[in-house]
Amino acid sequence: MKNKTGLIIKREYLTRVKKKSFLLMTLLGPLLFAGFFAAIVLLAMPKEEDYDVLIVDDTMVMAEGMEAIQIEDLKKKIKDKKYSIDDDKKKEKIKNNIKLHRPDTDFLSAIKELKKEDSKYDYLVYLPKKIINRSDNSAEIYYKKAPNSPTETKITSLINRARENLLLKDIGISKSQYDSINTNVGLNAIAISNVDDMGVKIEDKAEFKTAAFAGFGFSILIFMFIMTFGMQVMRGVIEEKTNRIIEVIISSVKPFQIMMGKIVGIGFVGLTQFLIWIILTGILVAVISPFLGMDSSPEALSAMSAGDMSDMVEKNSGVIGTLFNLPWLALISSFLVYFLGGYLLYSSLYAAIGAAVDSETDTQQFLIPVMIPLALGLYVAQFSVMTNPEGPAMFWLSMIPFTSPVVMLIRISMESVEMWEVLLSIAILILTFIGTTWLGARIYKTGILMYGKKVTYKEMFKWIRYKS
Repeated sequence: MKNKTGLIIKREYLTRVKKKSFLLMTLLGPLLFAGFFAAIVLLAMPKEEDYDVLIVDDTMVMAEGMEAIQIEDLKKKIKDKKYSIDDDKKKEKIKNNIKLHRPDTDFLSAIKELKKEDSKYDYLVYLPKKIINRSDNSAEIYYKKAPNSPTETKITSLINRARENLLLKDIGISKSQYDSINTNVGLNAIAISNVDDMGVKIEDKAEFKTAAFAGFGFSILIFMFIMTFGMQVMRGVIEEKTNRIIEVIISSVKPFQIMMGKIVGIGFVGLTQFLIWIILTGILVAVISPFLGMDSSPEALSAMSAGDMSDMVEKNSGVIGTLFNLPWLALISSFLVYFLGGYLLYSSLYAAIGAAVDSETDTQQFLIPVMIPLALGLYVAQFSVMTNPEGPAMFWLSMIPFTSPVVMLIRISMESVEMWEVLLSIAILILTFIGTTWLGARIYKTGILMYGKKVTYKEMFKWIRYKS
């Protein structure tokens, strides 16, 4: 039996890895993913250009205050030596991106001006009189082309700061005095396990929400792999069934051996592709890093001092620090375990579906119940991370075998899970895989030789109860 199953595994593996499509996707995959995300970033980023903003100011003082703030900000940048006023090239970088214009015109005239085909203005900002005395009142911006987020944020900031300065002046408080009492207190979440009895940190841990979304990335990979290679198992079964190849194979090999050989063989294909992607990604990072002014060699990383690391963390708002402090060994090893467990569990169901139908168009009624748990696990986990990261939903979803492959990785990345919980989750996943394999094998055994009959859930339950 082992020898026949091994032959089927070998056949499934070699048949797929030798395909040109597999080789192309494996070699080009990292480049395609990198290019895809780079394209999203580049296309979504707003262009650095100046915008002419026409202001209609019913308050008579707000627009003047906005212009004063722009000049103040520019002087501060020059004083801080971020820019050199004597350097013509650097002068170009001092662009405020927003040029304020205050012509002596009323609102209706300004509307007509903006509507002109040859109008030099990009936006019209209207400041009503009540905007100073009522904080819940809003200014209005009219546009030909919708403003990008940074531009809208800059205009909003200028309005609010100008209003703030006017109110401070009215009550006789200087801006420096206000800044000294203005409260902007943050809240750092620190796990109690991360401090000793004296309250001193004993190790650096990743910030849990950022770490959770890093784990979420691993969960998406597992979701994609399970769906992709599970569908390959199903399509392979349907193809052999419709071509009647299975009738020849089944004369010398048991249905269970065929099913397990196909599942394991395709699983090895997935692991091979994933490992090659890791290697290629590492090579890409090593090649590209020098062009970005970074040294990613092991020697450089090991030589990095604690001071350098803290500077890097500060410059990148803690994101790089979070990535360095993630439990990478636990994450990668857990990824492999949950990928294999989740794939084996779901692929046995995919194989059973493939055996029960005659064509891929007939699979929809059976695929939806199989796909829902994984998708539900991802969405609920993402929501729970923001609302209740250590609540009952996260715990039970990490234990239920149909959702644990995509949820447990998030909990591990946050370091909010005990070892016994991980071991229990894996044990339940393995036991469920054995159960679904048994069910899938019984459906596969009967369905693989069924032709020309529309299968229902009732019919499949009958197959399960058939005696061997």
